[in-house]
Amino acid sequence: MTNIILKSIIVAAMCFSSCKDGEESDSTYHREGDYKYEYRTGESGNYRYNYDVEGSDENGNGITGNVDMRGKYGSGTIEDEDGDEKEVDVEWVGYGEMEATDEDGNTYELNAE
Repeated sequence: MTNIILKSIIVAAMCFSSCKDGEESDSTYHREGDYKYEYRTGESGNYRYNYDVEGSDENGNGITGNVDMRGKYGSGTIEDEDGDEKEVDVEWVGYGEMEATDEDGNTYELNAE
């Protein structure tokens, strides 16, 4: 009986040590080649998706970046042709199409790659 209790404690300790606060479990991480997103995390109905994006600023200059989306909204980082990075808030506006806004109010048209 003591042996069974000891084994149960060891198994429980291993389960607790493999999970850390704030991190997604490996079982919720999913990489998909058939869709535009790079990967998703979370549980069904509450997924977060990650996309590589490209597009342009208000003047037609090229932009690339990476964004995380949850539902219709998200955030990420974009980089212009000069290598300058900006943090942006993002919203879906069509299939594979997003609009991003930086802290200065500049807008960007983005497409999921």
